[in-house]
Amino acid sequence: MAHGVVKDLVEKRKKGEGYLLQPLLLHKLRLLTIVSKAAVSSRVSFRELQQELGAPGCCEETDAPAAAAPAAAAAAAAAAGAASGEAGTAAAADSTPAAAAAAAVPAAPQPPAATAAAGPPPPAGAAGAAGAAGAAAAAAAAYLSESEVEDLVLQCLSLNLIRGSIDGELGCIDTWGALNRDAAAADVGPMIRVLGDFRKRIQIALGLLHSAKDLLQQQLLLLQQREQRQQQQQQQQQQQQQQQQQQQQQQQRRKTSTTTTSTSSSRESHRWGPPSQRYPGGPP
Repeated sequence: MAHGVVKDLVEKRKKGEGYLLQPLLLHKLRLLTIVSKAAVSSRVSFRELQQELGAPGCCEETDAPAAAAPAAAAAAAAAAGAASGEAGTAAAADSTPAAAAAAAVPAAPQPPAATAAAGPPPPAGAAGAAGAAGAAAAAAAAYLSESEVEDLVLQCLSLNLIRGSIDGELGCIDTWGALNRDAAAADVGPMIRVLGDFRKRIQIALGLLHSAKDLLQQQLLLLQQREQRQQQQQQQQQQQQQQQQQQQQQQQRRKTSTTTTSTSSSRESHRWGPPSQRYPGGPP
């Protein structure tokens, strides 16, 4: 990311792998490029950023409001000029009948040259339209000027994306949030403190992970004990069922034995008859 994402987009567009972006996305991509450059360098010049932020052929031109904004601003400016011209001609026509009277009145003090040259202030709507048109044109432009690059850097500073200050004489930004700094830099102490806080957070996270691991091990032991108890209960139930089956089989065997003895005795009585019939004269 340090070498610039806009440059990657341009290279992909040259190879035919990239795609067109809307002006707003290109604007955000340029901000990200500035942040990436400031993260690895303690001083970044606006000319270098100007080269990195160039994106020829990477922006969509289908945005109708952005394309119509410059024309609207020009129309508003022309309308304001025409209105001022009509007011001047009307004032001149009204002053012709009283020219003789005005000649007798002493002349009023004239305003300074700078104020007279400045002219009437533009309407607020025209100024807002011109500002929006300039922002849209800067977002959709393939190449940016140094002032536009400086505006982007100021926007990054206002959004707290980078830390540092702008050097207007050298035309660069001095950052103090870069990672690969010299050991003699003044921000080594704060960076060490940040790393120390990060280490403490890592230690806290590791402690929480160890405690979670212990809890999981305890839960696993409880689950194993429950499974063992369930297995023992199942074995006991199986043994009881086997014993009940054996008892039932024994009872059935006893019933079958008694039934066989009773049937044999009944057969003998039917075959020989009672003793009185077998011995008519009485017992022998």
